[in-house]
Amino acid sequence: MLACAVLYAGNPNQQWFKTRPYSFKIAIIGCISLCTVATFCFSQSFSVAAAIFTTFTLSMLGLSLVPLITRWEKPLTAPRGNKSTLSRAHGSQASPPQWWLKSIGALVLGLPLGLFTSALITFTVFSNTPLDVKTQHLMWWIVPIWLTLIALIYFSHRPLRIFTAIALLTFAEYLAIQVFI
Repeated sequence: MLACAVLYAGNPNQQWFKTRPYSFKIAIIGCISLCTVATFCFSQSFSVAAAIFTTFTLSMLGLSLVPLITRWEKPLTAPRGNKSTLSRAHGSQASPPQWWLKSIGALVLGLPLGLFTSALITFTVFSNTPLDVKTQHLMWWIVPIWLTLIALIYFSHRPLRIFTAIALLTFAEYLAIQVFI
């Protein structure tokens, strides 16, 4: 969770501070460092694969929850009086918020991507393992891939391009599964 908070604080769109405390590159380095330390600490109690999986899943869950926590901590306030805070140039329209589009698109397109990607990873990397272990890996990797997409989609200003790329990648993975597996 600390790694996610460090990454969020360095984001240009963060809403905890009036100005960013450090650059985004420093935030990425700090986040990767903290995740590496967390993986090492988890590997003292779990196997290395379970430690990587746990760190990855907790990071994606944290990245999707940190902006929501911000809204609960500091809710948006309405301006005083009857003046609108929206200023428009003559003849232009304000663009609608895209978070509904991003959320629904990530949920709908992220599940098939998670299924097909986890299938490709499981059947190519773990090809000589027993079937029960292979199915466990297949189930384990769906959620982190799906949460990654849900967490990272909010960094985009143009989700249609990302959704098109995700759909094409999912179709390519489907064809690869049909041909190779």
